[in-house]
Amino acid sequence: MTAAAYVERAASRGVRLRDIIARRMGLSAKEAVPLAARKIRAGTGTYENICRGRLKDIGAHLHDALRQALIRELFLEIEAHTNELSALLADGADPCGGEVQQVAARLAQLRRAIGEAPEIRDGGGR
Repeated sequence: MTAAAYVERAASRGVRLRDIIARRMGLSAKEAVPLAARKIRAGTGTYENICRGRLKDIGAHLHDALRQALIRELFLEIEAHTNELSALLADGADPCGGEVQQVAARLAQLRRAIGEAPEIRDGGGR
């Protein structure tokens, strides 16, 4: 893999991680940057540069930390949606109802996201 492709992949993962954290915590993307940076043990400015693809090269340790943080966040989100779906069904919600279908659709989307990324699926989870 070329350095440019490595940086592009890191940028994509960085944006995705930031957006997941922002959505989960009800923050703007800008407010989520320091939290995401902390997860990979990088400075806020470095994290912003990763997301913007401004680095010419990214260290393997940062790339690996970013990958692992994204994996953890995806699995946490899957776990939360699985629990939400179980609670809805336990409370007697209609399995064909809108709320149940929304949660089930998001859960399927997250599972597909992991399934479409062989380095995540094969590279380990927790």
